[in-house]
Amino acid sequence: MIGLGHRFFQLQFGKLLTNEQLYLQFTNYLDGIGK
Repeated sequence: MIGLGHRFFQLQFGKLLTNEQLYLQFTNYLDGIGK
């Protein structure tokens, strides 16, 4: 499930963000799920 979410996130935003920005956005996304 997390793998699919990660893949989806990459497909949606990977072309718009740098790797660092993508990492920060994705960690925030996971943090939001955790809460």
